[in-house]
Amino acid sequence: MLDYRRCDVNNAAELDAAIRDIFALDQAGRGDEISGALHVDYISEATKSASLIPTLEARGVEIVWRKKPNVRKGYIRRVWRERPEDNHHTIEFCEFAKDALYWSGRESAERDLSDLERGVTIPSAWGGSYVCRELTLEQLPSGEYVISLEAPFIYTPKS
Repeated sequence: MLDYRRCDVNNAAELDAAIRDIFALDQAGRGDEISGALHVDYISEATKSASLIPTLEARGVEIVWRKKPNVRKGYIRRVWRERPEDNHHTIEFCEFAKDALYWSGRESAERDLSDLERGVTIPSAWGGSYVCRELTLEQLPSGEYVISLEAPFIYTPKS
């Protein structure tokens, strides 16, 4: 019986790992009989795509989703390197898609997205740093593409 088990994760892979640990489930979805509710504190909506969620729901486990506080959606506005020989990129974010850097073609946007998914480190509203790995490619009504992510950004209002 779960009662009110809490699970604090950053992405779908972490949630699947936590589910396997908590419930001793193997890849085939076998394990002890479980029931009750699992409270999942998450950052990105993509976390809800964890592969073991349907297995739990089929067993009658209620999933209670709770988005972590201070999580905001941000769009990449600018990317640059301080030195051309550096592998380190500096990234500036903005709050709205209309202000974001855009890609005219899907292939180039996906290529850049793939490079960035290795991890983008930002100062965190929770203190310290946060590594973002779940970036999302979004197509605008104009047909262009932008890259967004949900993270604990430190919000600085425009003056």
